Amino acid sequence: PAERIRILANGGLTFNGDTAQANALDDYEEGNFTMGITGAGSPGSLAYSHTMGRYVKIGSFVFVSGYISVSNKGSHTSSMQITGLPFTVANNSTGYSFSSIYYSGFNLPAGSAGMGGYPIINTTNVQIVVDNTNSSGSSNWSYANTTFQLGAFSFMYAIQ
Repeated sequence: PAERIRILANGGLTFNGDTAQANALDDYEEGNFTMGITGAGSPGSLAYSHTMGRYVKIGSFVFVSGYISVSNKGSHTSSMQITGLPFTVANNSTGYSFSSIYYSGFNLPAGSAGMGGYPIINTTNVQIVVDNTNSSGSSNWSYANTTFQLGAFSFMYAIQ
C-alpha cells in the first residue's frame, strides 16, 4: 500500500509520500483569548459583558471566532477596532482574509450594505468597517450601550 503519513526526523507530518520539510505540518494549537475594543473617543467607562474568543492555529494560519458584547460604551464613538488577537498579523499582502460578522445595536448610515472587518498587519487588532454608498471605513456611525458582535475570520500570523 502507498504511504499515507510520515513523521519526519526534524519534526512534523507529511502525507502521501511527501518528504519535504517545507511541506510538513509542524504546528497546531487551539486556545481561548480575550477581546477588547479600541478606537476614537475616550474609552472611559467602556465595559463588556462578554469578550470570548477561540482560535485554531495550523501552520502559519490562524482561524478565529468570537463574541464581544458592550454593556456600557462610555464616551467611545466610531472608528472601532477589536483588540486582543492571540497572534500578531503577518506583514503579508496575502495574509488578509474574509470576515463574517453578525452585529446588533449599531446605528449605520443610510445606504449601508453591512459591516465587516479585516486584521491589521503587524498588530493584534481587527479594523471594523462599514460598507455603504456614501462612505466606507469605520466613521460616520455609532453604536448603542447594548451592542454585540459575533465574528469569524482567518489570517496569517507573523512567525517569530
